[in-house]
Amino acid sequence: KITSFSGAQNSTKAFTGVHVVDPHVIEMIPETVFFHIIDLYSELAASGDIAAYPVDGCFWCDMGTPADYLELHKRLLAGHPQAKQWIIDTTALIGKDVRFSGWGVVGKNVVIGAGASLTNAVVWENAVIAPESVIADAIVTGMDGHD
Repeated sequence: KITSFSGAQNSTKAFTGVHVVDPHVIEMIPETVFFHIIDLYSELAASGDIAAYPVDGCFWCDMGTPADYLELHKRLLAGHPQAKQWIIDTTALIGKDVRFSGWGVVGKNVVIGAGASLTNAVVWENAVIAPESVIADAIVTGMDGHD
């Protein structure tokens, strides 16, 4: 049972995950002003109308900043069942003499120019990395397909 959203520093619980709510809860959200869902959840907790379903044994980490996002990928790759340092999608086009070091992920339809160097990077789908680029500790975003 949830009693508050106080953010206690010594708690082993975090406010995260999938939210399943009754339609009447959605109707309580104002449409015309900024609204933080915690305010509504706090009201529901005070009246005893909110619950949680804890899931044990799952991996979770905050990825609220670019550094957190990179750390998440580093940790996931370290635990990858095939122990690969780099996961490269089969649709990626890798130029001549591209160097990969550390860890990283290369998404679908990525183009990496000849002589580029990538270290500890996440390259999103459809990204293009110019020849001789040096990418380190970075997230490279791709084109979204819109003109």
